[in-house]
Amino acid sequence: MTRQTAARYLGALSAPEDGFLKKLPSGKRNYYVNTDLVRLFLMASGEDGRV
Repeated sequence: MTRQTAARYLGALSAPEDGFLKKLPSGKRNYYVNTDLVRLFLMASGEDGRV
């Protein structure tokens, strides 16, 4: 898989209307976060679950 293909897939998974990933740009890089999964981990650890 090329970088361009991975970027296209991640872009589709982070689409505003139906994506489950949240795209967080940081400088030249983009981070893709599954906010529902992070919320689940936080709830399991006793945090309040706000992402």
